[in-house]
Amino acid sequence: MDTREVHEMAVEVMSKQQDLFQAVEADTAAVYALEDAKAQAIIDGSIIGKNAEEREAKAAQVLQPFIGQQRITKAKVAHAKMMLDRAVMNWERVKYTIRLFEVTK
Repeated sequence: MDTREVHEMAVEVMSKQQDLFQAVEADTAAVYALEDAKAQAIIDGSIIGKNAEEREAKAAQVLQPFIGQQRITKAKVAHAKMMLDRAVMNWERVKYTIRLFEVTK
């Protein structure tokens, strides 16, 4: 294992951190979009019902595109976390392998 490979692994960890940041940012935007759409639907009178169950059912129907987008962004966040964890584990494996070589010299 040479320094180029070590450098590439460090760059990969940083890249995965950036991917996670972007996924979290997109998820936050999706949450805000859903909340804005829900507030607008309430103001417009699109979400009405005699009881909470009826209102929730109507909200789920009216806000389906926003709910779907939020599910997608949450899945992307979970995937980005997993990929970052894998990159960090690889980095730590390399780090401890190098340390082992130094100790055994």
